[in-house]
Amino acid sequence: MTPLLARVLHVRRTELRRTLQVAGFAIVIGWAMYTAFSAAQSIFLNKAGPHAYPLFFIVLALTVWPMAALQGVLTRRFGVGSAFRIVLIANAAAAIAVFAAYTIREDATVAFGAYVVYSVAFELVMLNFWTFVSQHFNVLEGKRIFPVIAAGSSVGYILSGFTTTIVAVFAT
Repeated sequence: MTPLLARVLHVRRTELRRTLQVAGFAIVIGWAMYTAFSAAQSIFLNKAGPHAYPLFFIVLALTVWPMAALQGVLTRRFGVGSAFRIVLIANAAAAIAVFAAYTIREDATVAFGAYVVYSVAFELVMLNFWTFVSQHFNVLEGKRIFPVIAAGSSVGYILSGFTTTIVAVFAT
């Protein structure tokens, strides 16, 4: 079974275990992040409306830039693994803060802010994820393995679509 799977995925048998572990992690990260992002986008469109998109993209650009710089500082100071953990913990804290904000008041302003927070979080988590992944494979391995990991991330996005649909059906 293992040789066949390695052949189908175009990776070496010696790389298969690490590849499947990281691809599985990509599924979980993609599933979680895109589910939160889809929910935030849906509430944003419902509360703030599509006319708020131009302002959103301006605010997003102004917000992502310093956060990406902060991510670089974290990586240099603490290393790739620790920086990734810090970003994941900050992402969990942001989710709790957004939930609390929605509990207190669910209006256009909160929806706008939550959408910016989740968009920035999505960018930072995925940036850190790929930096983390690149530490586990050399360049030649990466050429074979990164497409498999990216496919795992895409599977997570697809699963988030199912999750979002189920939540939308039962929540409304």
